[in-house]
Amino acid sequence: MPQSGPAAALGKCPVCGEAVVERPKSFSCSGRECRFVIWKTIAGKRITARTAKTLLDRGQTSRLEGFQSKAGKPFSASLKLIDGQVKFSFDQD
Repeated sequence: MPQSGPAAALGKCPVCGEAVVERPKSFSCSGRECRFVIWKTIAGKRITARTAKTLLDRGQTSRLEGFQSKAGKPFSASLKLIDGQVKFSFDQD
């Protein structure tokens, strides 16, 4: 049976402070005017709700494996929130 009512919040939007909720293709801000989004697939890698929650709570993830460049080459990186956008971070931890 489908869940009724509002979706469970994963965390607060780094842009406007509203709840970030899971949608079919993304984890998105529930604010009507806000466009913050974490896509469920980034560079060929599936992003889980747990990873999205970590990103929202800590501002970055640990190094993740399984990304694929546009040229088809595999790479690893952490995800980081910078100015309300999800970016790759290649810094050595």
